[in-house]
This record gives sequence, C-alpha cells and structure tokens, in this order.
Amino acid sequence: MRRTTVISVAVAVIALAGTAAAQSPTAAPPAPAATPAPAPAAAPPPPKPPATETTPANIRLIAGNCLVCHSESASAAGGMPILAGQDAKVIAAAFREFRDGKRHGTIMPRISKGYDDGVVDAVSAYLSKTK
Repeated sequence: MRRTTVISVAVAVIALAGTAAAQSPTAAPPAPAATPAPAPAAAPPPPKPPATETTPANIRLIAGNCLVCHSESASAAGGMPILAGQDAKVIAAAFREFRDGKRHGTIMPRISKGYDDGVVDAVSAYLSKTK
C-alpha cells in the first residue's frame, strides 16, 4: 500500500506543478486580438472629362463628330437632319430633349448624356455658323 500512496502523491505533485506553471506570471501572454486593416485613403476626384471643356479646339472636335452623321452629304443618304447653318437655339433644344429623355432616338439619347449645358450651347453656336 505504501507504493500506491507514493505513486498517488507523485501524480498529485505533477498535476499541481502543471497548474502552477500555467498560472505563472512568466507564462506567455495571450495573443492580441487581430487589429482591423486601416481604411483605404480616399481616392482623388476624377479629372474633368473633355466633354465638359468649352475650349475652341474641343468644341470643333465635338462639332466634327456631330457632322459625321449630320452633314449635308451624310444626311442625304441617311435621313439625318442637317445641323450646319441651323439656328443655335433649335439645335440646343433638340439636343437637350434627347439628353433629358423627352425625345426618342437610337443613338442621340446615348450620345447626349455626356455633355453639359455649356458644351451644348457652344457646339450649337459653332454648328449654326458652319456652312
């Protein structure tokens, strides 16, 4: 019986030693909680698109694109209205109607979405002076 008592005492000492080691101040501290990643920096505003610039070169470029379909020769073949020489207010009003969804078409409602009033007025004035 003495041998059983010695073994029981040894097991108890080992168990206590393990518990004490786990509670010891030299034990490794628990891992810190994961810190969230920092929020991404705000992106700078996008550059102003060329379609809103009313420089003479840009207006000529945009008007040239209009005249691909709306020139005298192209209109004769495709039934598009001729814009050159028309009243600027009439051109601008029609363009805004396409842009604002008040006038239906196949291409013009899509094209017109990219232009603000300043460009519409400048291109309309340019086209009205074109012969």
